[in-house]
Amino acid sequence: MSARSALPTDVRRVLVAHGLSAVALGLPWPALLVAVWDQGDSGFALGLTGAARMAPYVALSWLAGRVADRVSRGRLVRASLSLRIVALTATAALLEAGYVGAAVALACLAVAAGTPAYPAIAAEMPALAGRANEEATSLLVTLEVGAFVVGPAIGGLLLGPGGPSLGAWIAAGLTILALGVVRGVAWAGPRTRAASTVPRPVLSLLRRRPAAVAAMLGVAAVNAIGSAVAIALLPLAERAWHADKAQFGIATAAIGLGAFAAPLMQQVWGLGVDAWRRSALALAVPLVVVSLASDLWWAVVPLTLMGTASVQLEAVATNVIQRAVPDDVRSSALGLTDSVMVAAAAGSAMLTPWCVGLVGPRGMVAACAAAGLGLAAAVALLAGTSRVGDAGVAVGVSTRGLSGG
Repeated sequence: MSARSALPTDVRRVLVAHGLSAVALGLPWPALLVAVWDQGDSGFALGLTGAARMAPYVALSWLAGRVADRVSRGRLVRASLSLRIVALTATAALLEAGYVGAAVALACLAVAAGTPAYPAIAAEMPALAGRANEEATSLLVTLEVGAFVVGPAIGGLLLGPGGPSLGAWIAAGLTILALGVVRGVAWAGPRTRAASTVPRPVLSLLRRRPAAVAAMLGVAAVNAIGSAVAIALLPLAERAWHADKAQFGIATAAIGLGAFAAPLMQQVWGLGVDAWRRSALALAVPLVVVSLASDLWWAVVPLTLMGTASVQLEAVATNVIQRAVPDDVRSSALGLTDSVMVAAAAGSAMLTPWCVGLVGPRGMVAACAAAGLGLAAAVALLAGTSRVGDAGVAVGVSTRGLSGG
């Protein structure tokens, strides 16, 4: 890494704090699912518990981003961490006491309290990181996406040695640590943002930023594909590979671990439109291999590469939005993107079992590969139009500092 792109100390602190707190949000959920199951509740209750983790992102991320454009982003992140500490501590105490329904509600509140953090940090990153923004953004997206998988994975491991509340207690501790790490960071956003009383309508602005809209729709497609593959892997493992659930767990873990290689892909390809096309192909081609694989071991490496490419695509999309949208509404655009992409993932998860029943698990994975190829073709077509080109800096690779507009 060159000295020119070295990350400032404040950026490192923000990234460490966000990584710790994002992992913490996922820790209690395996114990919550087990607790609901042990109560003998219906499968519907179990499904609602799983959905409770994603629901706040769909319902609140767009609003949280809007709030992040109206107040000090640093104060908002610290307030988010403080509220999460309270909610996670209450979750642990309620699980300890056996109040499972209330514990689920408080864990859901912790997720809701966390929704402003990512859009606020991503919107502020060009000012915080300066010339190192591309590297910082890639790491931020990697932490955000990877933590969504790693948090529950660690929480699942804690079910053996500890009681049902251990994961929530550790989550509260990690969040306290994150709050300590982020204190004193010099948030570098414009002084005028907090004084602004009339927010610009983000939807009307996005109509004049076709590159940002394309990035938003593209990342929604990536999340829909990833969600479908994650669901289809279970019937694929059982019916086609004749594997047990442990091997399904390995396949799922391969996607999650692949996320952490995304910064290496970014170092090679950058975050421009060429990287988007290449990454879309790196998502699609491995899925072709997975759809044809005779057993898990032929699929592990392709699934890992798919996980890497998925995060790289999200990093590219975030960079596009950072460049295309002015600073005073950037958090709003990124929060809206969060809502759209999680909604796409949730909708895909609901439709996938029905689609697997129609075309089989191999056919479903092959359809996801075709969707990835279609995404690559769509980006190639958009990149060739003058409208996306005129969105200008939004789709180019640049090592210069990024402005807000």
